[in-house]
Amino acid sequence: MLTRFAALALLAALLTPVTPASAGACAGVTVVVQFPSGSINTGCASGDPSSGLAALKGAGFNYTFAQGQPGFVCTIDGAPGDLDCMKPNYWAYFHAQPGGSWKYSSVGAGSYNPAPGSVEGWRFGGGAAPAMAPPGESTPTPKPTPKPKPTPKPKPTPTLTPSPTASAAPTAKPKPKPKPTPTLSATPTPTPTVQAAPPASPIEQPTPAGSGKLWAAGGATLALLGFAGLIWRRRREQ
Repeated sequence: MLTRFAALALLAALLTPVTPASAGACAGVTVVVQFPSGSINTGCASGDPSSGLAALKGAGFNYTFAQGQPGFVCTIDGAPGDLDCMKPNYWAYFHAQPGGSWKYSSVGAGSYNPAPGSVEGWRFGGGAAPAMAPPGESTPTPKPTPKPKPTPKPKPTPTLTPSPTASAAPTAKPKPKPKPTPTLSATPTPTPTVQAAPPASPIEQPTPAGSGKLWAAGGATLALLGFAGLIWRRRREQ
């Protein structure tokens, strides 16, 4: 009976249309489900679903829990059809960002709250991620616009004051001051002292010939004149 039920579930999965991966952007949470047959379906849970199960339901997929395991997803859209979901194969649950990579969920779908714009993934098997990359392109974080650098103020150009125009008339050069003539102290020229020749000794002077007679005559004459003067003087005194 289980084989017949599994065959019906597989047939239903094959007949389920596959949503192309290039579907338009989802205004909510995108859900990707890869069935045991290998087919992949995608859906969009609009808005902000409160949990992964709510996103799965909002994207158009039906699910059931395993018997005695509430919260543990056993089938999605009737697949795999085996109610004994405790086998090695199970529905693995993933998260991703558009255009990013799949990350295995560390919590159950009933406890996880996916953010709008994110992607949810499901795949039945041994825990592998869906074979299709998370649809959509990751929105690059806009880089902050750099603030324009302030334009440096131009430095003021120093104004050069023109030098006064020199007069055409040549500037008279100052006359050089006459150098002082050094005063030369007149050194008196020493007058050579001419020593007079000593008079010749009467003994040494030669006596000219006939000078004795002249001296005698002269002496007599003087004696007569002196005697005559004496007589004349006495006469006047009388």
